Amino acid sequence: MFCWNYAYIGTQNDEVFERVAEDTLRSERMAEMAPRDVSGVAWAYAKAGIDNEPLFQGLIAHAIGLLKDGLAQNCHHRAQKSLARDIYIGDHSAVDGAVDAFDTVSLSDLLWACAEKQFLEPEFLALCKEYLIKALTQPSWWQAERFCRYPGTLSRILMAIARLSADDHTDLFQAAAPHLVRSIDEFTIRDIIPLIVAHAIAGAHDPWVLASLDARLEALYHEGRLAYLDSQEMRQLKWGLEQLGLGSAELKGDLHFSAS
Repeated sequence: MFCWNYAYIGTQNDEVFERVAEDTLRSERMAEMAPRDVSGVAWAYAKAGIDNEPLFQGLIAHAIGLLKDGLAQNCHHRAQKSLARDIYIGDHSAVDGAVDAFDTVSLSDLLWACAEKQFLEPEFLALCKEYLIKALTQPSWWQAERFCRYPGTLSRILMAIARLSADDHTDLFQAAAPHLVRSIDEFTIRDIIPLIVAHAIAGAHDPWVLASLDARLEALYHEGRLAYLDSQEMRQLKWGLEQLGLGSAELKGDLHFSAS
């Protein structure tokens, strides 16, 4: 995870990233990596803009195994200290040989990294969707909320998946819909934009969700939050609103002027 610090503060050090990749690709090292380790390394390389296809291939192959184990062990019910493997026994971050399984935080980082590098592995994406749908549609609303942890992570996940694949993602967007509506007032302007764009890309038109997104965006607009956006974010929002038919005339007028 040493490389994460460099990526986070925006410091480029080729030697550090080269050595981290070499170490991570050692079979012994890869085997002991927990979900958050995989996500952290992938996020760091994507954030730093470093291309290393063998590293991503290794990380995603390992993530596939972790997701399969997570599904078999029903880790979507409770991600914290629920993913057990013999190799984790004695690990300082484990409890009784179990580490934190994937949740929306670690999956959002990993999927974002894949989207940034346009690294698509169909089996990995299918497992992510299966795991997420099980978590979001489980009978216990409380457990589903614990799995999500932070509402903004759902925004990043939906956007990353929409960017990665043009397949039909209706099942995932439907599973996420109640959580998006329930948490709508917690979303910031930088959560709302990816949600609008993701729904536009995926062709997801749940009227309940779209009405909630429209109302939240309008509230943020009147709070002056659009002033914090850069030109690219303005253009993305403008495109998403056009595709979905959302936004008041006043908002779209200001957005058209700002995005020009």
